[in-house]
Amino acid sequence: MNRQGNKLAALRVSVLLPLMLFTTVAASAERIKLATQEWSPYQTSTPSGQVSGIAIDRVRCALATMQQPYQIAFMEWSNAQLNVRRGEFDGFFLASRNEARDKYATLSAPVAQQSWVLYSFQDTASDLFATMDYKENVSIAATFGSGKWFWLMKKGYRVDKYPKDTRRLVDLLLDRKVSAVLETRLVMEEELARRGIKLDIFNQLEIRSSDLGVYFSNTFLQNNPGFLESFNRALSHCRTQKEQP
Repeated sequence: MNRQGNKLAALRVSVLLPLMLFTTVAASAERIKLATQEWSPYQTSTPSGQVSGIAIDRVRCALATMQQPYQIAFMEWSNAQLNVRRGEFDGFFLASRNEARDKYATLSAPVAQQSWVLYSFQDTASDLFATMDYKENVSIAATFGSGKWFWLMKKGYRVDKYPKDTRRLVDLLLDRKVSAVLETRLVMEEELARRGIKLDIFNQLEIRSSDLGVYFSNTFLQNNPGFLESFNRALSHCRTQKEQP
């Protein structure tokens, strides 16, 4: 990998390893390591190492305001969280709050927002979603390790598929291997548009809206007192991105 002083350097490695982005904004500060996933339009990368998206842009803005050097690695979402629990990374994003994550990390101020929508083919009665019959007899999927996946499990819905990303989640629905999927509206709309599929062939039932932020390891925060407050303050000076209905 070539490095040019304090300029941004991108590293493209083999498909078996995560794509990593490096920057050195302030040489005197220790670089933090953040994990994320491919989740367009919130965060995405290209084969050439370019990264962009609603969340990426705002997180980078906050870290630049702090003059905080950082490294961002793309990987499967379940691995992003596991690596923070293990202490191999300092934080992961974008994420909604849940009790499992709160045990080892602390969520930042909102970076973006999301709406959870249940998608099913129109021959599936969406009004059954709230009934126990639906919970027992209809298979629903969400991206493995996501807040939506944890929520479905906690509420007692039948979750027996474990897709690792949105692409595989949509494949399950289109192949009718599940009756419904729970996904963030913006993410689902972009994936369907990429495939040339119209939204009007699906039932769409909005379940909830929530804020999304960066989860920083509690160990990291204990070793860096005041960091989260500084990050949240810097974040407030960056342009707020909100999901449109």
